[in-house]
Amino acid sequence: MSTLYPYRWYKPYTYQKELFNEFDKGIKNFFLMWHRRSGKDLTSLCFMVRAAHKRVGEYYYILPQRAQADKVMWHGTDFKGRKLLDYITPEVILRKLETQRAIYFNNGSVIKLVGSNFNADRLRGTNPVGAIFSEAAWMSKDTWTTMRPAFVANNGWMLFQSTPDGKNDFYQLYKNVAGESDWFVSVRTILDTRDHKGKPIVDKALVERDRKTYGMSKEKEEQEYYCKFHTAESGYYYQDVIDDAREDGRVGFFPWDENKEVYAFYDLGISDATSIWFVQIEQNRKHFIDYYETTGKPLSAHVKYIYDRGYKIGAHYLPHDGSKRTMTGKGTTASIYQDLCYEAGVGDYIRILPRSKVQEGIDAVRGDFKNYYFHVAHCHDGLEKLLHYRRKMNLKTQSYEKIPLHDKNSHAADALRAHAMAYYGNLIDYDSINVNMGRPETAGYDKYLFWGE
Repeated sequence: MSTLYPYRWYKPYTYQKELFNEFDKGIKNFFLMWHRRSGKDLTSLCFMVRAAHKRVGEYYYILPQRAQADKVMWHGTDFKGRKLLDYITPEVILRKLETQRAIYFNNGSVIKLVGSNFNADRLRGTNPVGAIFSEAAWMSKDTWTTMRPAFVANNGWMLFQSTPDGKNDFYQLYKNVAGESDWFVSVRTILDTRDHKGKPIVDKALVERDRKTYGMSKEKEEQEYYCKFHTAESGYYYQDVIDDAREDGRVGFFPWDENKEVYAFYDLGISDATSIWFVQIEQNRKHFIDYYETTGKPLSAHVKYIYDRGYKIGAHYLPHDGSKRTMTGKGTTASIYQDLCYEAGVGDYIRILPRSKVQEGIDAVRGDFKNYYFHVAHCHDGLEKLLHYRRKMNLKTQSYEKIPLHDKNSHAADALRAHAMAYYGNLIDYDSINVNMGRPETAGYDKYLFWGE
C-alpha cells in the first residue's frame, strides 16, 4: 500500500527543498526573502500541510489583510489555473469551513487563514504550534511579537516570507536574524532560482518587459526581483530622509538650551492619540528636543508633561480643529487649553494653524528635513513612527495609493507636518513671541492668534 502524502502535484525545486530539509533537522525559525514569482505561497502552504501531518495542532497562515488571505490563498490559483488549496490531497481533509476560512484534517490538525488586521490582541489567546507570515514586509512586528510566546511555550515554529518593502519591521527582522544559527535564512533573487531543467524561474527578458511595457521603475525592479531594500518606491514617506539624518549625524544627544524658548506642535486627539513635537530653532537648524504621545488623557495631562519637563513654551501650534467648541460647550479646545497653560505658567500663547493638504505638508517636511536634528533618546518613539509612516495599499491593484495609511504612526507625522506648515507659512515669529509666564493684559480669556482656513 502506498503512503498517502498530504499534498499533491507540488515538486519542490532545489532552493525550495532546502526549507523542508532544515525543518527536518529541527530548525524552528525561518526567514524567506524570495523574488516575485518564486512560488513563496505554494511552497509555504505545502510546508504547513506537511508540518500539520507531522504534529497535530493549530496552524495559522497569516497575510497582511483578511481580504488578501481570501484572494491569495482561499480562492488563489497557480499559473496553470489550479486552486492553491487543491494542492492539498483531498483524502486528508475532514472538512473546510468557509465562514472560518479553516481547513480541518482527519488527524486532528487545523489550518486557519487570517489577516494581520484581524487584531493582534485577538491572536494573543490562540495556541498555535506553527504560523506562516506571508508578505511579512507589509505587517507590523506587533503581529509576530504578540504570538511569539505561544510558539516558545509550544516548541512551535514560525516562518516569515516576503519580498522587501523598504526599511521597515521586516527589514529589521532580517538584520536581527541573518547569521543566527537557530534561523534558516534564505535570500533568493532571479539569479539564484532555477527549475528542474536548470532554466531560470524568471527570465531577465520578463523583467525587462515589465520595465518597458508596464513602466516598472528600476527601484521597484530591484526590490521585487533582486530583493533590495529600497525606500524611494516602497511607499514609506520618510525612511530615506531619516537614513540621511542618521548618516549625517543629525540624530544624537543634542542638549536643549533651558534659557531658550521651545515651540510645541500638536496633533490633538480625543479618542485618538495626541502627539507633540518640541522644537528649538537656531537660525535654520531645527532641534527636535522631545516627542510626546498619549491616548485617552485630558488636556491637563499634556500641560503637566510640559510643566514637569520645565520647557518655556514660546507658542503652542494647534491644528485647525483646535478652534472648534468642545462637547461640553464651555469653550473651544484652544481657549480651554490656553487657560490650563496660563494656570500652570508654562506659556499660554496659542496659535491655530489653517487647514492644509496632507501631501503639501509631507512635501514641506521632506524639503526641510536636511535641517532637522533629533535627540536620539527623547525623540526615539517619534522617529520610529515616522519611519513606518506610509501610503495606503490598494489590495486589488497591489499598489500604493496617493494618500497616507491612518494607523498608530499617523499622529507623529501629523504633528510634524504642523511644524513644517507653520515654518513655511512664516507663522513662527521668533522675534516677537516671548514666553508668557502670565497672561498679558491685552489678551482676553479666549484670545489667541488664528489663521482662517
